[in-house]
Amino acid sequence: MPAHHDENAGATAEAFGNIYIVPPAGQHTNTIIFLHGRGSTGREFFEDLGCSVMSNLRTLPSALTGRGYRLVFPTSRLLYSSVFHEWTPGWLETFFYAGNESDRHEAVARGISDGTQFLHSLMLDEVGRLGGNARKVFLVGISEGGSIGMWTLFTLPPALQGLGGFIGLNTSLPFAPSILRILRGESHGAREGAPMKAEHRRQDAFVTEKLGTLLSQVRRERQEPLPRAVQTPVLLTHGADGKLVDAELGREAWDTLNAMGFRAAWVEYTGAAEEGHWIKEPEGLDDIFEFITGSR
Repeated sequence: MPAHHDENAGATAEAFGNIYIVPPAGQHTNTIIFLHGRGSTGREFFEDLGCSVMSNLRTLPSALTGRGYRLVFPTSRLLYSSVFHEWTPGWLETFFYAGNESDRHEAVARGISDGTQFLHSLMLDEVGRLGGNARKVFLVGISEGGSIGMWTLFTLPPALQGLGGFIGLNTSLPFAPSILRILRGESHGAREGAPMKAEHRRQDAFVTEKLGTLLSQVRRERQEPLPRAVQTPVLLTHGADGKLVDAELGREAWDTLNAMGFRAAWVEYTGAAEEGHWIKEPEGLDDIFEFITGSR
């Protein structure tokens, strides 16, 4: 992928950055919101996608806009990474690298709360452009963008529930163990005679605050129909040889989504660029296109 000179696309520590929009070639039929990874911006994510081709030698943006899809690339705020020791665009702290348990919880929780609020507002605008039909809106996130994307999916207001689909690329799910503990009824107590760690109690309290109602519904309604909040189709793809986000973290996210009632598909690749952290060409791009357009 080429070097970029985007100067963080207007992002600051207090404000989300610019939103880069690619209009459809013809009539607007659907919208896809793409969420970048740590250190990137919306426009850079678009440019990176424009340098990768599907098996038909077309780029994903070109193929999608040709079918009436409006592509929306927001930019996160600037965050100081205690892992990388620099200010970069980021949706939330890189929790699986952080060493300080308390700081990790607080930083990730704050990023989830702020990021989901921003993205819900953006998505409501896009749904409004499509006559109020949330099924015509898709959410795609890579790496950290996938992490905030999953939490955005979990916390959608009623007007946004039942999206066309969610795709997470080389990503991980913050607080996945807490979600599973709550689903199993193990939260806020001891397991196998051992007291729960303070870290787990804090995380479980946050997850309960954000997802308690949804998880209670899922526990009660193991049979169909499941709550509308979990009826968005999901595709997770991951580089099995990825160096930055281990594939085990992706599998943990997949397991958690399925436990929550989502219909989540999982695909692994090897040999992708960026040490396995980019989208595998061409098959990974083909899979994204086919999932979104329903042409499989």
